Amino acid sequence: MKLKSILFITCLLMLSSCRKTNPQISPMPEGKEYEIKFTTSGLAQEVRPNLGGGISTKSQNSSNQVSTINQPNTIEYLIYSMDNKLVERKTERINYLNGVPSNNGGTHKTKLLEGRYKIGIFAHSGEFKFDNSQLNNHEILIDRGFNYLIRRDISNPKETFIYHYKDFTVEKDTIYPTLKLERLNSKLEILIKDEIPSNISFITFGGNLPNKFYPFILSPQNPYQYTTPSNILFNLSNHAGKKGLILENIIQVGNKVGIIDNYTIEAFDNKFELLFSKNIKQVLFKENHITRLTGRLFDVNNDVGFKVEFIREYATKVIEKEI
Repeated sequence: MKLKSILFITCLLMLSSCRKTNPQISPMPEGKEYEIKFTTSGLAQEVRPNLGGGISTKSQNSSNQVSTINQPNTIEYLIYSMDNKLVERKTERINYLNGVPSNNGGTHKTKLLEGRYKIGIFAHSGEFKFDNSQLNNHEILIDRGFNYLIRRDISNPKETFIYHYKDFTVEKDTIYPTLKLERLNSKLEILIKDEIPSNISFITFGGNLPNKFYPFILSPQNPYQYTTPSNILFNLSNHAGKKGLILENIIQVGNKVGIIDNYTIEAFDNKFELLFSKNIKQVLFKENHITRLTGRLFDVNNDVGFKVEFIREYATKVIEKEI
């Protein structure tokens, strides 16, 4: 009998211990929920200028272009309370039709209690590291790796767009005005005016390129982190003999203020041997702008350098520099 009593008391103690180590989830605050809906735009905002002299960059399929631009494939919706506690996070794929995003971005529909909130939206293609503790501390890792053939670190940044946190009020079912995403990245264009020699197969543009960045950190703070210098790689193996070749890629360097730095262009043959390099000083990259380098790259008698053009908002105003 005593043994049964001991077993019974032991079971009661074990049940009590289980209840203590598995606390119940706190109940949600009471109140009426309202349906809200956000739509986004801005992912198809590029306007291409004409370069003059019969060279146009409107077509990304041009035989006179070497383009490796990748559009964002994921959109993140982040909703926080006014005391910076995460209320909802939603991740969606961005679908494209003939290179144009469906609905120019996406639509987010949810239900929230009455009150004030803040929403941030980010469109990207990189590895997104979400930070539960800090709403501005989410980070994007830029795709990069070491190319053993040309013995250079190679970066492959992608287009990124953002809607920085803004407050909104929920007090009834609401369809909010379209939220326009802004482009975070810059774009590099290299317009080579002279003929591509037959022994040139690869060109790199390199310098102080970041390995990751924090999209929700605003200027004047620097949202970028750097480790070692890196390069953008262009394959020219099928472009020998062409004049006016345009090389273009995304550069995840500039902020709203603009960052000025020195860079290097290198040329390699089909055996991955370095043939020559050229330093380009004081190149400006700025968020949502194109920087275009223009000049004769292979003319040994050309000491003038490249002209650098700076195009505001992917539109028609240009800042120029020669390399």
